[in-house]
Amino acid sequence: MSDIFISYAHADDEIPLGASKGWVTTFAEELNKLLRRKLGGRGASIWMDHQLAANESHTESLLRELRDSRLLLVVMSPGYERSWWCQREIHNFVADSRARGLTDNVFIVELEPPISRASWDASLRYVRTIPFWRREFEDSAPRLLGYPVPSADEHNPYWVNLTELAHAIDRYLRREPETAIEARPKVFLAESSDDLLDERAATEAFLTQQGFEVLPAVPLPLESDRAFAESVAHSLAHADIFAQRLGPWEGRRAPASDMSFVILQAVLAARARAQGRLRVVQWRTPNVVLGEVASEAYRALLSGIPAGGAEEFKREVVAAMARPAALPPVETRAIAARNDELSVYVNADPVDRSVADWAFDALVPLGAAAVIAPDPDVRQSPDEIRLAQHEQLERCDGVLLVYGQTPDTWLQSQFAVASRVVGLRRQGVWGAVLDAAPVSRRSAPIRSRNLINLNCRAGLDTDMLARFVAALRGGDAAPAHA
Repeated sequence: MSDIFISYAHADDEIPLGASKGWVTTFAEELNKLLRRKLGGRGASIWMDHQLAANESHTESLLRELRDSRLLLVVMSPGYERSWWCQREIHNFVADSRARGLTDNVFIVELEPPISRASWDASLRYVRTIPFWRREFEDSAPRLLGYPVPSADEHNPYWVNLTELAHAIDRYLRREPETAIEARPKVFLAESSDDLLDERAATEAFLTQQGFEVLPAVPLPLESDRAFAESVAHSLAHADIFAQRLGPWEGRRAPASDMSFVILQAVLAARARAQGRLRVVQWRTPNVVLGEVASEAYRALLSGIPAGGAEEFKREVVAAMARPAALPPVETRAIAARNDELSVYVNADPVDRSVADWAFDALVPLGAAAVIAPDPDVRQSPDEIRLAQHEQLERCDGVLLVYGQTPDTWLQSQFAVASRVVGLRRQGVWGAVLDAAPVSRRSAPIRSRNLINLNCRAGLDTDMLARFVAALRGGDAAPAHA
């Protein structure tokens, strides 16, 4: 029985000019030198197939060796992804491991950045990888670390990454063979803008040393909002804490998106917190000057969270684990925002429900609690429906009326009701019309010094909502059009 089965493509272990061994063979030998220092004795027993991997022959002895190994170390590369035999090795090992209740015994090193993880075995797509490649700004292609032979420089990323891998394997091998790892608290450490990458890396190392498991385990996909959101939601489903550090710049966004990845993460975390299972820690850096932040949506998000240094943020994340998670949400789908004193009632006809759902999600990172009007329930009488709406209007600080496909009469009647309740206790701006109607339709049939008209006919715009939230905080009158 081997401790480690190394699965690799034969092409990745060909001997380069000027070297005496292939990259994978050298890598395996240096890894075991580190493991001998950590484990003592002969270190770990490592098995790799030097003969059969070349022609991908099927042998019972190889499959038996794979099945009996404690962990699988995958050397991921384009050649590996295209190898039928390598994919079979993964599938057999994972299937056998799952049957024995083991889920954390696969380790992956990358020789090149993957174009997409979609082609990987489904069980590997969220496994943390250690990259053995680097691409500087002036490089057109990634460079394989330690090729053709690793240099002796102790600060070389090759040795840094190899040491990290050895530490993780050492921790796994010290367990009893069939004993599950003790559950560790999990922190989703949100992706940062480029100016905070080094600080994020330092925070991740600190949290790992403190015994936390840091998520996401793999880089988040940035090609679309949908792919990004799906990956974030997958990690948040397993997280205990969402930790987000925000700087002066909101960072990147997907093509044709009106929301940055930083804000999108905040929206998804607020949604998870509303389900009563997530603690949220959000801090901004001391160098943030709110008046210099161009995006109104990002400025609103920053204004609702405390500022502090990196060390304070780390301590706050650790302390958050001792606090209870958020309470379950009420049936009205209320979300507790960072500023509980400001809430917005989103009111829409069922035909405009999709627009209302967008506004509901977008309001949270702007620092407002959101309550969305429920769809009509046939079990309720008209009086019961009106009473429930009246209660929400009594509690809210502002009303957002959605004007899309709904008849003009619906908008006019809802404004009249809101005026009688909210307008009597709030001065200045207390409402807005989110105008998402087709371009061919006439403008919203309401004008009031207490309303802002948010013209989103060209596309739903988070900055428009940010102006509304800012007006509610200021309590001042605003022009009829925004």
